[in-house]
Amino acid sequence: EKEFSLVLHYRRADPEQATLRAQELCDDLADFTRNIEVQVLRGHKVVEVRHAGANKGTIVAAWLAERTPDFLLAIGDDWTDEDLFRALPAEAVSVRVGLAATAAKYYLGHPRAVRQLLRSLAGQARRSGEHPLASPK
Repeated sequence: EKEFSLVLHYRRADPEQATLRAQELCDDLADFTRNIEVQVLRGHKVVEVRHAGANKGTIVAAWLAERTPDFLLAIGDDWTDEDLFRALPAEAVSVRVGLAATAAKYYLGHPRAVRQLLRSLAGQARRSGEHPLASPK
């Protein structure tokens, strides 16, 4: 549930037909929303319409203004996560899933590797000095 955006996912649609319809939708939405403060964004099998000032980066900045976590880990696999990665403090650990240009400090090749990382972090929580992320950018 999102308060500042509407997201249309078409992962299960016919790939060829969905690609054409998504482009048409983006074109139409860009025309309809030209004079209001929204963005029409296209991702991997998703079209998002969101308030121009609302993104994961602005949300995490507001969240961090009220908190000081001991450890901050952000993991993402989409272009919408790049705003988040850029907004994180220097000491945060950011991880991009999949190979792509990224603002994240680290990358993991596949969601299975994310699950493995999380299991490793959970197992190492009692130990100090070990860092499970061994593949820096």
